[in-house]
Amino acid sequence: MEIAAIHFIILMAMSGLTKGAGVLSDGPLNAAVGETVVFNPTLTSSETLIHVLWIFGDNIIIEYNTYGPNNTNPEYEGRIFISNGSLELRNVTSNDSGQYSVIITLIVRDGGKVAVGVTELDVNERISGASVTSETNLSIEGNSFNLSCDADGSMISREWKKDGVKLTPDDHLSLQENNRVLTFNSLSRKDTGVYLCNVTNPVSQEGAEYKMVVYYGPENVQIKGPSDIDLKTTLTLTCSAESVPASYTWMLNSTKIHNSAVYTKDNTEPSDSGIYICEVMNNVTGRTSSALHGLSVTGAPGLSVGAISGIVILCLVASSAGAGGGYYIYKKKINKNATPRLESKELEVSADENTFNICWCAGEDVLPPGPLSGAVAGAVTFSTTLKPPQSLFLSVRWSFKEDNIITSTSTNITDPKYANRISLDRATGALELRNLVLADTGEYTVTIIPDAGLPKQGKTTLNVYALITEATITSSPAAILIEDKSSANLSCEALGSISTIEWMKDKRPLRPSGRVTFSVDNKTVFLQPVHSSHHGTYQCRVSNPVSTVTVARDLTVNFGPHNISIIGPSAAAPGQRVALECTADSVPPANFSWMFNGNDMRVNNSVYTIERFEVERMGNYTCTARNMVTMLENSTVLNLRASCSAPQWSYLLLLISAIIRS
Repeated sequence: MEIAAIHFIILMAMSGLTKGAGVLSDGPLNAAVGETVVFNPTLTSSETLIHVLWIFGDNIIIEYNTYGPNNTNPEYEGRIFISNGSLELRNVTSNDSGQYSVIITLIVRDGGKVAVGVTELDVNERISGASVTSETNLSIEGNSFNLSCDADGSMISREWKKDGVKLTPDDHLSLQENNRVLTFNSLSRKDTGVYLCNVTNPVSQEGAEYKMVVYYGPENVQIKGPSDIDLKTTLTLTCSAESVPASYTWMLNSTKIHNSAVYTKDNTEPSDSGIYICEVMNNVTGRTSSALHGLSVTGAPGLSVGAISGIVILCLVASSAGAGGGYYIYKKKINKNATPRLESKELEVSADENTFNICWCAGEDVLPPGPLSGAVAGAVTFSTTLKPPQSLFLSVRWSFKEDNIITSTSTNITDPKYANRISLDRATGALELRNLVLADTGEYTVTIIPDAGLPKQGKTTLNVYALITEATITSSPAAILIEDKSSANLSCEALGSISTIEWMKDKRPLRPSGRVTFSVDNKTVFLQPVHSSHHGTYQCRVSNPVSTVTVARDLTVNFGPHNISIIGPSAAAPGQRVALECTADSVPPANFSWMFNGNDMRVNNSVYTIERFEVERMGNYTCTARNMVTMLENSTVLNLRASCSAPQWSYLLLLISAIIRS
């Protein structure tokens, strides 16, 4: 049977010109590669089948005759079986996906009947090998991080869960590449957990898990334990920190003594008095932080003021957790037979014969008011307000969010992350930081110990911005805009750290109005509906403290014709040349036509010229302007008459001329 004839039968049946349309379910049917699919037409017991034709796309699969031979497409030999009109298709492949049609000829009580059915089959590969992998970037708090979900199969859809709860995109995380990639814009310790990627298609499902640990810290280092203890007793000091992972190092008076979070000493001795430092290091984040604790062992021989001062200065140099400022003082009578009790915030020592003072003072205005601004890959200098002293500072320490950048005494201790990125001016304490990255944004602290006088401390904030680049304005929809009938959205996009977006039109600030509104982030302008005043050039200025980019886009609003008028005299003398010019506000420019006293003058431009004015040219001149885009038109009329200033005989000549011509 010819395919054209088959299509005709299907069309006729689907149009209701034969009975029995719709004997197959609408579908689609779903099957996995290698499975068997059965197409079952819906027939009643009172109907006798005499002929069946199954078709895939434009190809006949099988023609079945109850009272004659069957014709099977060779490509389907061994793969199909037909019974009572039903088609069984075995060992399906992805190439079997598509539209299937059946035409069934039946005998019923009152004659013959043709039944037609159409359905769809989707064949998919089963999902296998689902896995979730991470990129090489370590899962450190503050870093961006990606998880990728991959699997074999077809028609794949993915859903992500964390600890059994479905994830949805927000400012913190996003889904990309059809949910294949889960992106964390900035990791948080709360992101630690078990992530499940559930991969499905219409015929199968498979899940894969990823256990993520977010590394962070150390922060909030604290030491718990006594400040006073008797001789020959047990000392226990416990160091804690918010850090994953964490390693602990204890020092007493600058000497390393222990390597775990808990320090225990049986049978305390006088030498156990002094300043204890717990230094916490995270070998994944590469950060360190410290805390101080003073201990006095009762009955120990008195420490000299010089020894205490040495301990105190050492504490400041070794500590990476800057004190919060303020003024603390501890004063005690010296008992030559007792150990002075040391406070955890001592930083300077002075003494006389009977007393010693230990105090801390944070200097005011050590750093100029902030914040400072810097560009990615650029440099910034943290200048101090201090003048170079006669003697160099004993110690200068810079820290970022409590993590040590550099501690400079007789030697420099620099965090490896800042190698080749910093320069320190030991005379003023100023610090230059180069090759800036966005992660350098935050609070910076400087602590300075002069050769004489109180220690000084200052804090400031640095904001690092990516330079603005690739700014563009896009318009949607892109269709032709017609005044009062269309709406338009202008969106401004750019790469970099965007602080502000300003809109202008024709170099003047664009303000909200009844037809002009802005999105919350100011990225999009909504023109609803467009007006002729919206026609022009729009500028978007994207800026941050270190860069500004302005981009422009022309917007064409088709409008008019408005304000149509005829420029020319309303009266003319006989024999005078008269030019009438028609104008209108219109985008695109209007097409013009002229009529005189209701008659088409077959003039299709904006200027109509009367080379010699005569009496028969007196009357109404109508100019019609038409916009071929808006399909609007507008007209105006000028009544042209003879000039009253002409000599009396001129009117007579005009009249005679008119009579002769008639």
